[in-house]
Amino acid sequence: PRLSVMPATLTSLRTVAHTVRLYYYDFLLVPCTLLGIVWSELFFSLHLLSIIQRSTLLNSVVKAVTLNGKSLLLAGLLGVIIVYLFTVFAWVSFPEDFVDPEGEMYCRNLVE
Repeated sequence: PRLSVMPATLTSLRTVAHTVRLYYYDFLLVPCTLLGIVWSELFFSLHLLSIIQRSTLLNSVVKAVTLNGKSLLLAGLLGVIIVYLFTVFAWVSFPEDFVDPEGEMYCRNLVE
């Protein structure tokens, strides 16, 4: 009999913990509201973070981004390298596009 009560107790404890967590975030939003009224309206934008906490789909997105952070950074680095290669190609192939109206070059080398 004790084993059958245990899963129900764990489920109710999870529900209580989830509810407390939601109230904890709501409690943190009160100072943001007061700062938004008194100091700057930009503090109201912090209320948007509560949407992430309440949505299971957005929680999954945050977990996917944070758990695969190294892969995402390397993919971003690859994107920067590809953009740089296209820039080198454009600078070598189309130098007339890098001249301002006075006839001066915008940049004299690829470092500028």
